[in-house]
Amino acid sequence: MSHNAVGAFCRSVKLQCELYPSREVAICLDPYCGLGFVLWCLCSVYSGHQSILIPPVELESNPALWLLAVSQLRVRDTFCSYSVMELCTKGLGLQTEALKVHKHTHTNTFHREN
Repeated sequence: MSHNAVGAFCRSVKLQCELYPSREVAICLDPYCGLGFVLWCLCSVYSGHQSILIPPVELESNPALWLLAVSQLRVRDTFCSYSVMELCTKGLGLQTEALKVHKHTHTNTFHREN
């Protein structure tokens, strides 16, 4: 890939995604090729925005990591793959029942104490 092609690609991403220095972008893509490589390594330098890099392999042990990063840091823009979305929703889907039970237990405890 030539320097001009890389510059054009970064410029295109910057304009299409409206990336500005004041923005934070969460990225959870494979960084070794294609769009993932450009976003992990080049676009933040070109656009001046801050990138929050989340390796997809980390989600295997902690599916909530990407969602926590996006919500706690109040990130407006994020890039992730379909596999990341699927992993997060499946992982969190398994936790939904446990969270409901946990909430129900606390509600019952609260009512008994009052």
